[in-house]
Amino acid sequence: MKIRWFFLILFISGMGLKAQGLQDWKTITYMNDITDMVRFGEEIWVSTTGGIYKFIPEDSTYQTFTNIDGLGSLDLTSVETDRYDHILASSRNGLINRYNRDLGLWNVYSNLKGEEIVDLFTHQDTLWVATNKGVGVFLLSEDHLEFRDFFNNLPLMVEKAYRITVYNNRVYYATENGLLHAPSDFIKNNLKISEAWKLLTVNDGLPDNSIRDVVPTEDSLLVATGVGAASIDNNISVSKINSWTGGFVSKILVSGEDVFFIRGSDYYKQSGNSWIFINNEDKLVTAGIIDNFSVLWIGIDNGGLKNSFWNHSFLIDGPASNHIGVLTKDQNGTLWIANGKFKLAKNLGFYKYDFNRWTNYMYYDNEWSRKNFVVTVYEDLSGKIWFGAWGGGISIIDDSTLDYFHRWGEDGRIFKRTNEGEEEFSLPELSSEKRNCLAETNVSDDDYTVCPYFIEDDQGNLWGVIYLSRSSDYLFVIPRDQQGELQLDCTNWTYFGRNIGMSDDESQISSLEYDDFNRLWIGTFGSGILVFDYNGTVENRSDDQPLIRVNTRNASLFSNTILSIKRDLDGIIWIGTAGGLSSFDGQNFFKHVGEVGPVENKINQIYVDSFNNKWFATDGGLSILKADENLWDPDAWVHYTQDNSGLPNKIVNSIYVDQNKGEAYIGTESGLAIFSGSFSEIKEELNSVISGPSPFVLDDNTEFVIKNLVFGASVKILNINGRLVRTLSRENGRVEGGRATWDGKDQSNARVSSGVYIYLIYNEEGITASGKIAVINP
Repeated sequence: MKIRWFFLILFISGMGLKAQGLQDWKTITYMNDITDMVRFGEEIWVSTTGGIYKFIPEDSTYQTFTNIDGLGSLDLTSVETDRYDHILASSRNGLINRYNRDLGLWNVYSNLKGEEIVDLFTHQDTLWVATNKGVGVFLLSEDHLEFRDFFNNLPLMVEKAYRITVYNNRVYYATENGLLHAPSDFIKNNLKISEAWKLLTVNDGLPDNSIRDVVPTEDSLLVATGVGAASIDNNISVSKINSWTGGFVSKILVSGEDVFFIRGSDYYKQSGNSWIFINNEDKLVTAGIIDNFSVLWIGIDNGGLKNSFWNHSFLIDGPASNHIGVLTKDQNGTLWIANGKFKLAKNLGFYKYDFNRWTNYMYYDNEWSRKNFVVTVYEDLSGKIWFGAWGGGISIIDDSTLDYFHRWGEDGRIFKRTNEGEEEFSLPELSSEKRNCLAETNVSDDDYTVCPYFIEDDQGNLWGVIYLSRSSDYLFVIPRDQQGELQLDCTNWTYFGRNIGMSDDESQISSLEYDDFNRLWIGTFGSGILVFDYNGTVENRSDDQPLIRVNTRNASLFSNTILSIKRDLDGIIWIGTAGGLSSFDGQNFFKHVGEVGPVENKINQIYVDSFNNKWFATDGGLSILKADENLWDPDAWVHYTQDNSGLPNKIVNSIYVDQNKGEAYIGTESGLAIFSGSFSEIKEELNSVISGPSPFVLDDNTEFVIKNLVFGASVKILNINGRLVRTLSRENGRVEGGRATWDGKDQSNARVSSGVYIYLIYNEEGITASGKIAVINP
C-alpha cells in the first residue's frame, strides 16, 4: 500500500489552554449578525455573535477568526484598536481577546469573566470596559493587558449600559438611566467611591435618560439618546442638537467633518444645520464606521456588512444561526441540520451543507411559519429527509421534491437562501386528507402539531411522534409497500396511544429506540420510559404485550425526564436523562456518574458509531466511551470540553459520525464543530493510513503519529534489521481509536538512535500495513 507523509502542525493559542489537539478541530459559525466594527488602516474588523473577521474593502476578501484561532469566546459584543496596532474584542461572557497582528496570535483575558461586556474604548495606555453592571479598567502595554480595577459603586444601580468613552480627561459611561462621568485619571482619583461619579440626566438638559451612544469630537462630546441628540462641551454643559428632529438616535459616527446619525434602520448625514436621509435598511443597523474615503460602512442585525453605495450586503457563508440542533448526514454526503432541538424551538427553519456552501430554508405566510420551528431531522432508508417542527407538523425532502403534513389548508411559500441569493417557491394548499393525518397538540392554538422524533423498525416501517396529541394518537406508523416505498397515504397508517394504555402525561414523547427483541422503548419528558412489545406486527393488535413502565421508582434512572435512548452494537440500551446517564444490559439498570460517566449530567443525545464507540452530547461537553473496554474503568472514557478541545461551546446538542470521511459533526450552541480526531478516523481497511512528521526529530514535545487505523489495531516499531523496538497498543495507551503515537523511545524508555525504522500495523483479523520512519536524534 502507498503511505502518505504529513507534517503535524501544533497550534498554540494566546491563552495556551488548548495547545494540543486543535489541529483535529474546525468550527463553522454564523458571522452575519454584526455587533460592532472598527477601522484599522484599509482593514475593517467586524465583531459578530460567531467570532470576528477582517474585511478588505478593496477586493472584498476576508479572514475569519474563531475559537480554533485562539478566541476565548465567539459571542462578541465590541471591537476596538489600541495604540500598539492590536485588535481588542470583548465577549458577552466577560472575556477580552487581544490580537497581535505581527505575531498572528490572540491572548485572552478573563479578569471580568461573568460580566456582560457591552463596549471597549482605548485612550492612550488605558483600556476602558463598559459592562452592564459597572466599568472596568486595564493598563495597556505592547504585550500585555494589566487589570487594574472594576468600578460598580455608582450613584445609580446600572442594569443596562451601551457605551463608554473618554473626553476632556473624563470617562463617560452611557446607561439606560443616565450618563455617568468621572475623572479619567483613575490612579490619582478614587473611582471606587460613589462620590467620584456624577450623573447627567434630563434635569441637566439631556433629551432622554436612555443614553445609547457617546462619541468624542475635537470640541464636544456627542450624545445619542432615546428621543434625540445632544452635545457636551468642555465645561460639561449640555446642549440639545435642535437641528436634529428625527427622534431617537441609536448610534453616532464621526470622522473629520463627516457626522452620521443612525436611527434604528435609517441613517442620515449632517450637512450644515440640516440632516440628509441616506438610506433605510430592512433590519436594524447595529454598527458602522467611516473609511478613509468618507464612505459609510454599516453592520446590519442578521444582515451582514455593506456600504452606502451597495445594493446588497456582504455575507459570510454559514448556517443561519449559531445554534446547531439535531443533525444528520445523508447518503449523498450532505449535512442536514435542524435549527432547534427538543423543547428549544427556534424559528429559522433548517439548513443544508454540502461542504461547498450552505443553504438555509425558511417558510413564510401565516401558519406556514410554524414549520420554521424545526426540532428534529431524520433520513429514512430511501434517502428521504424528514423534518419535525414544534407546531408545524412534518416536512419531507426527496431530492428536490418537497412534501409535508400539517393541519391548516392555506397555501404558503418557502425561501431557499445562499450567499449568492435566494429562490422563492410557492407551496400549494394541503389536501383535506393530508390535513387529518396528524392530530393537533393539546394546546390552545388550533392546527398546532408537534412531531419531535422519527425512527424506522426492522421491517422498515417509519414511526413518528405526535407530542401531547389532543386525540388518543401519540405514535403513528407509516408502512412500506411491496416496492419498499413508504405509503404516505395516511389511510394506511397505524396509530398508537391510549389504545395501548398510554396516559396523556406519557404522550410527552422525547425519543424512541428498539432493543434486540424489536421492542419499542419510548422515552418521555417527565414520565420515564415505556417499553412496548408489539411482537413485530404493527397491524395485529392481538399479540401486543402490556406496557412495561420504567422510572426512578423501579429502576436506576437519574431522572424521569428522558432526552435520548440508544442501543449499542452489543444490545445495551443507553438512557440519557436530564440528570445523568443510565444503561440496561438486558437484566439490570446501571447508573454512570463521576469518573465512569459523561462529563456532565444533562445528556442531550447519544450516538453509537459503526465501531461501537458511544458518543454523549452533554451540557458540559462531549464524552466518548471506548468500544470493547470496561465501562467501569475511568480510562475507558474520553472527555472533550472547551478547555481541552476545539468545542466552541460547552453545550453540545447533537452528534453524527461519518467513519468513511473520518469526521464527527457536533452541534453546539455556538456553531458547528467538525472533529477529525482518533475516534472519528477509525477505518474498515488500511488503505488511507497517513503518518508523520517526516523526518521525525526527537524532542520532548513531538510525537510520531499514525492515523486512520482499523479498529483494534496495534503497531510494532522495528529497526532496519527487523528487531522489535516498541509495541504500540491500546493496552499501553499508545493507540486510541484510529490513531497511534510513538514518542521515539524503545521498550526500556530510552530514545532510539538516528536511522530508518519500520512500523507494522496489524490486528486480530490479520489486516496489515507498513511504512518507514526517518528518525533524527539530535
